[in-house]
Amino acid sequence: MKIYLQHEDFVISTMTCPLCRQPITLLFNSYTEEERNAQPESDLGKQRIEMNVLMNRFNRIASGTPKTLLQNIYDWPVLIRRLFNELFSQRPMLLFRIRIILLVVCGAVYVFSPVDALPEAAYGILGLIDDALVILFCIWYMVNVYRSFLASQEGDID
Repeated sequence: MKIYLQHEDFVISTMTCPLCRQPITLLFNSYTEEERNAQPESDLGKQRIEMNVLMNRFNRIASGTPKTLLQNIYDWPVLIRRLFNELFSQRPMLLFRIRIILLVVCGAVYVFSPVDALPEAAYGILGLIDDALVILFCIWYMVNVYRSFLASQEGDID
């Protein structure tokens, strides 16, 4: 993986997952306790910093590549789980948290409000489809905001 990321033309050939053969569009770090606690001056600390720089570079470049709707939907379970972990972490991301919480609140108010673009009482199943589309749009927007947040991160992110 490290050799692939260090190669200058890694964006030209898309890296695929060895299990599901889907294109890899986002990398997350997952360090052991020893690696997280390593001092930046140590060899382990330098390796962690180098990998973070390479992963951030990959995420910035790969986040700009076009993805099909199906690829985006395949990414949702992982990204939503990581998004909610980030929301409840100790990292200072006030504006990001406010943006996501406002989106969830506005989506919930629309779905549960009797005032609707297509009310269920008048249009039946079309009203329910309308609410489902609003929920899907909110999920899609949250995932894209989180993906752009990850792509814009710089430096030594743990």
